[in-house]
Amino acid sequence: MENGNFVSKLNAAPVRFLAEALEHSLVSGRRTAQDFIRHFPPGEIMTSLDAHPRLRSTFLTVLVGVREKTALRTPSEDAGRLLQAALEERDTDPESIVRTFDPDDRIRYLDAQKVWAFLLAGEFWKVSRSKDPGGHKIAQTHLAYLLDRGIAHGLISHADVIEGITIETLGEKLPRGELTKLIRKALEVGRTGAAFKHAEILDATPAAVLVDHIPLPQIFESVIMPLATAAGYATPSSPKSAEEKRPEEKRIEERRSEEKRGERMPSVHATDEWPSSTIPPADTSSEPN
Repeated sequence: MENGNFVSKLNAAPVRFLAEALEHSLVSGRRTAQDFIRHFPPGEIMTSLDAHPRLRSTFLTVLVGVREKTALRTPSEDAGRLLQAALEERDTDPESIVRTFDPDDRIRYLDAQKVWAFLLAGEFWKVSRSKDPGGHKIAQTHLAYLLDRGIAHGLISHADVIEGITIETLGEKLPRGELTKLIRKALEVGRTGAAFKHAEILDATPAAVLVDHIPLPQIFESVIMPLATAAGYATPSSPKSAEEKRPEEKRIEERRSEEKRGERMPSVHATDEWPSSTIPPADTSSEPN
């Protein structure tokens, strides 16, 4: 657990991100166990575990009451029917099924693109703050989490976030208090003679602050969707030429290509730097010795 949130143990960063995003959507209230079972009914879950009878048998022994030896011999189609019948007869419930399905196993065995579609159902990033303040707050929390975990797993850089949102939007949307924090941070970094990096911007105005002031559709469409497309979870409706792709999509694709060629590690962002020429050195001549 990290800050109370589930941390995936899967090997690849994209699937770790997806496992954590799915679990967060369920525990945050963004999606419910009932939603999950509608999207992934018992028959589909059991079929996804067709090659894993021991995992499949756990659902039957824990939720249906079938003895272990019998459960291990039960084909996936029959297991799906048994679990569906137990659900319909209220011998079990969606919450119990979801709880039994390990967060990492959901991503190991379910279709990743379908999981991503489940996460996006309802277009949570378009919820109105004025019409549905509670839903908007949940959307903010979930989107901030996606940003943080995308960075943590090296799927997006700090530069991807800031340049996706754009400096112009930050200047327009952030309140004076948050802009003051940015300026103060820039001056602190300037005193050391170091460059003011995109990471420092997010340190001064973290994801939780950004989602409170920047329109959620802009963050989702300019940062999260390029991440999902690069990871293979989202498929563009039609192929785009290099000229048609948005700058943020190009940045992420170029960085991934470089990583595959071994030119840099996924967790290192060589472009994740704010041009030092834009931040003048601090005047320390009047400071006390």
